[in-house]
Amino acid sequence: MSLYMVGQKTPTHRSPKTSFWASMCGGCHFNANYNIISTMKLSLIMLFLFFSCSLPLKAAWWAENDYTWGAQGSKKESLTFFKTISSSAVLGLNAGFFKNDGIYSDKTYVLKMPILYSGRNFFLSFKPFYYLENPDIGSSAYGGKIYFMHHFAGNSTSQPDDEYTHLILSLSGARQETTVNRNSQLEKVNFKEASFEAQVEKNFYNQFFLLTSVSLFHSFDDIKQRELINPVLDHSELSFIGTFASITDLPNYALNLQFARNLAPQEHSHLYFGFSRINMDSSPNAYSAIVGIRTKTNPKTSFDLAYNWLKFDNISTRNYYKFLFQIFF
Repeated sequence: MSLYMVGQKTPTHRSPKTSFWASMCGGCHFNANYNIISTMKLSLIMLFLFFSCSLPLKAAWWAENDYTWGAQGSKKESLTFFKTISSSAVLGLNAGFFKNDGIYSDKTYVLKMPILYSGRNFFLSFKPFYYLENPDIGSSAYGGKIYFMHHFAGNSTSQPDDEYTHLILSLSGARQETTVNRNSQLEKVNFKEASFEAQVEKNFYNQFFLLTSVSLFHSFDDIKQRELINPVLDHSELSFIGTFASITDLPNYALNLQFARNLAPQEHSHLYFGFSRINMDSSPNAYSAIVGIRTKTNPKTSFDLAYNWLKFDNISTRNYYKFLFQIFF
């Protein structure tokens, strides 16, 4: 979950100013990363190699490795390749996994293929995803997310990119196949979920960045959290929740406030902070805080290091950590 895309390459044809909070908010900007998820299966690596060789040789491309670890033996890792296919479009491929020391002790693998397009004052993306069936728990999921951002330029005529506002809207849907317990009887079911997210991001003098967002979730087919045995979908796939943990229980909504400080020109770095309130369907509600730094080490590489404090009602505090490395070729 890389939070900031500052100083990264993007297609130049009529592109709007890249959203500073692109990937934290679940967006799919040209240089965003796609979360969830240490070692790739051979078949996934071969798929990446085929992908990177199949597009035009002159197209710019870059890669990201996103690794998260923390409470209850939680581990996520993902590897993403992006490649420009025109001056306004990018195609990506992501593969990863997540696991912990509990019921998800066997790795759950995830595939995603984001498609990204940038216009004069807007950004549009579509990200389909597929959770391969975990044989240990017998659950799988698939779905997609549509993401739209509109860029409102600031009033400054000399430095138009030093002040701007972004309005961001997204709509997601997913279908899960998993096991439920109804009347003391276990049965396999398919059920649908949907999410709507709205965000407003404000840039102040290209030094301070503020973002607020609200995410709403809904499950269909008369599914209740208390019936679910081992759902597999991480709901940060649908909308930004504000934690590095995999939230597989059903949420109702999430409220988020994010702040960032640009350290330029002295340093090619950004400090960022965030707080989230996550309301769950039947599980304990949660509060989450994130602090991190994103640093550009040279023109072609950058890294993101962050800490996440997570507290569920009546449950002890959980700590998570994230390291993301990005390289351009």
